[in-house]
Amino acid sequence: MEPQKNLGVIELLRGLAAFVVMLFHFGEGTDITPGWYHDTFRYGGSIGVVTFFVISGFVIPLQLERRSYSLLKAKQFLLNRFIRIYPNLLVCILLALVLGYVQISFIEKNEFIFSWKQLLANLTLSAPHVGQSFYVAVFWTLAIEFVLYVFLAVFNKPLFKMKGASCIFIFVLPLLPILFEVDGDRDNFLRWLPHFCFGFSLFKFFALNQKISAVTLLVISAIALSICNRGNAFLHLGTCLSTVVLIATVKCEIPIMFKFLGQISYSLYLYHNVVGRRFFSLVERLTGGDSDMFFIMNMILSCLVSVVFSYVMYLLIEKKSHQISKTAWKP
Repeated sequence: MEPQKNLGVIELLRGLAAFVVMLFHFGEGTDITPGWYHDTFRYGGSIGVVTFFVISGFVIPLQLERRSYSLLKAKQFLLNRFIRIYPNLLVCILLALVLGYVQISFIEKNEFIFSWKQLLANLTLSAPHVGQSFYVAVFWTLAIEFVLYVFLAVFNKPLFKMKGASCIFIFVLPLLPILFEVDGDRDNFLRWLPHFCFGFSLFKFFALNQKISAVTLLVISAIALSICNRGNAFLHLGTCLSTVVLIATVKCEIPIMFKFLGQISYSLYLYHNVVGRRFFSLVERLTGGDSDMFFIMNMILSCLVSVVFSYVMYLLIEKKSHQISKTAWKP
């Protein structure tokens, strides 16, 4: 496989992951969610997040390889990631504050409590580490992603290019969450290292042709992941392996709808809770509907609102951020 020529499936997986996370969140926090819907999408959030992490473990090292990355280019790389991610994140934070104020003050008729400390914690993605909560449920995953960027900026060469150091990383990296006992800490980067390592192994196998070390890393990561996720080991392991297999084997043309979802996946991932979930709750409050048919129709309408709004934000912010970020990190 030539990775640079076979990344269409990445867009497919990103789009599906964002959509499944959206369906999961839309079914939360409402009394009218049918039992069959809850049973179907109860693990949608976990599946979507794990898929994103495996993809990042593959795509980010691949991007570094394409640009002949060295530690001297760390500033360019991190600036590139910041420009790609942060503008949309900033708008999402501001929108969450405004809509939260409107919802609490005018719809729920309660007092809206604003905290500068919470705002700063959200802007720096440090909320759980300073005793604050995120405005949007998915922000914790972006915090993990930013740590991944810093980790790869520092350790990319020893992890993939230096044979001796790479061997040490293979045997130590996936086991760190076990050694530090962080299996229950969702906001700890080490907790997700085995998941990222699945992506690392895919990169080593196909991009670097390091097949033996790639398979070794995959096996150790699978064992570590199973130990760290005792309650959901099958779910996490199955999602990681499925993502790896799909990226490695799918070479067919991706349908345009999935390409579209993949294109707007980051915006959809951010805004579905801020806009779509609030729209869902508003319709439920105004109509008082509680039947399964009402739930389905409201769900479809809320999904459409989320997709349309995300596409607009993609055009206005995300697409331009991508274009600007390319100037910060030229090959």
